[in-house]
Amino acid sequence: MILQSLYQLAEAEGLAEDLDYQMVPVAYVIPLGSGPVDLIPRMEPPSDGKGKPRAAAMRIPRQEGRTSGDKAYFLVDKAEYIFGWDPSGKQSSAKLKNRHQLFRQKVEQALNDKRIGAPEANALQAVLAFLDLPEDQRVAPLLAQLGPNPSDAVRKDLGSALFAFAFTPAGPDPVHLLGGIQAFWRAQRESGPVAHPVICLVTGQPCNPMEVHPPVKGVPGGNTSGAALVSFNSPAFESYGLSNNANAPISRGASETCAAALNRLLAPSPIHPDGHRLPKRNLRISEDTVALFWNAAGGAELDWLLELNGDDPESIRIVLESPKAGRPAPLMDPSRFHTLLLSGAQGRSIVRNFLDSSTQKVATAIQRFLDDVRIEKPYGKVTGAYPLWALLRSIAALGKTENLPPNLASEIYLAAVQERPLPLFVLSAAVRRNRAEGPKGDAFAARCSLIRACLIRNNYPFVKEIPVSLDPSRPEGAYHLGRLLAVLDRCQQDALGGVNATLVDRYYGGASGTPAAVFPTLLRNSRHHLAKLRKEKPGLAINHERLVQEVMDGLISFPRTLNLENQGLFALGFHHQRQAFYTKKDPSSAATA
Repeated sequence: MILQSLYQLAEAEGLAEDLDYQMVPVAYVIPLGSGPVDLIPRMEPPSDGKGKPRAAAMRIPRQEGRTSGDKAYFLVDKAEYIFGWDPSGKQSSAKLKNRHQLFRQKVEQALNDKRIGAPEANALQAVLAFLDLPEDQRVAPLLAQLGPNPSDAVRKDLGSALFAFAFTPAGPDPVHLLGGIQAFWRAQRESGPVAHPVICLVTGQPCNPMEVHPPVKGVPGGNTSGAALVSFNSPAFESYGLSNNANAPISRGASETCAAALNRLLAPSPIHPDGHRLPKRNLRISEDTVALFWNAAGGAELDWLLELNGDDPESIRIVLESPKAGRPAPLMDPSRFHTLLLSGAQGRSIVRNFLDSSTQKVATAIQRFLDDVRIEKPYGKVTGAYPLWALLRSIAALGKTENLPPNLASEIYLAAVQERPLPLFVLSAAVRRNRAEGPKGDAFAARCSLIRACLIRNNYPFVKEIPVSLDPSRPEGAYHLGRLLAVLDRCQQDALGGVNATLVDRYYGGASGTPAAVFPTLLRNSRHHLAKLRKEKPGLAINHERLVQEVMDGLISFPRTLNLENQGLFALGFHHQRQAFYTKKDPSSAATA
């Protein structure tokens, strides 16, 4: 199902119209035939306007993946193969010499082919002449790019960059795109007759199964050189006496088509084979996990889903009901929707999950998720949902998403797009971080929004409708205990002003876990704060006394302990009451559900 969906995407977007070539960033062109060689950079600003310039994409011959062994590409390659020199200085001279010779052999093989005409032959001879230059002359253009004191980052960038050739007398096209050379390359890639009738798992047609699948690049945690689409690198993964990829026979065309679709989905700024940019279709949800998403041809635009991780998730609501560019609104679009969650580890791509649904169902689920995580925000910010990255960071130790447990980010993302309950561990993580870090700023509010979503979605029998802001009429004692802590904290602040360690800094963890051990002490201490206020601000003291009594009316007793769900309600009560202190009162308004 996954490979077939990817195959359909590639066909719908025209990614597989010419499988012999692919669009790849090429950083430099080496001009030949017009005097001294001086590298021509091919850089362009990033599409989002952020970061440093990147190598511009160029149509180059499609190559098979490169593993730990030496393997040259045809006419477009890295400095180690073309110049026989490593900018990072890590490779041995013997290895570099071998790689340079392998690249030269590819060029020589093309020169001796009958499809090569005179213009192409002249261009290839110029390439060979450059490759045969003494090393100091050949490497001079690279040294000029490095400069006198190159940093490790500059060396790394130049070492990973791709170089192509241009032969000025043959015209503006790169050497690898000259007519006769293209004919030679396509002939090299032609499949022979089907030796054995093996059925391709993707197309259902007889095929010679692909022995080495093309690499998929950009999977978080994976190799920078990419990981194979399908691999059987150990007998433990093989069955029925079949070896390697014969266990999952896929034709070369289907394999390269699926890989083209995956690489397009993983790219931060994808480019179509004809050169125009394609919309981004991935969300980085944690350090080691990315969510890819796409829908059937003619379906609704999906750019709105990127805002789930953007600055303003609430903007999604308007888009969900709005048709665009002649396509239906997402909430009314029945087209198929797919999302694939991938992680990388030990050179492999790991499928975390795959969802096959409809755009309409996903749009409805996202709308419901935004409702469930809606919360009143601190610092006067507009009430609404936090972006996915902020929710995940709020429950991660030290605020670093790499500290999240495996699969947790995937579960929260799937809960958003599939309208399913959040795992209990989300509630546990939010409560635990509250106790460890205290109720501070946006991180606490984001955790409260996750707590609210957990309590709503998991249908706890003792919890009724969860409000976005303060609701004094709630029946749960844990909610009012949180309110009481916020009120007592406000009494201390109004009486004493700024203190080094506030009541909340010292007692939040104990008050939320073992109320009976903490609140009697806090109430006794509050008498001194109220007494001080009666002398200095009698009106404020009366208001605080009334509020304390109002909150106490919602309590029967101080329980010895609070379970996980009640600790979540405690956090919501504290957050709602504290935000109410900073919100202008509107007599006509009620608590928003």
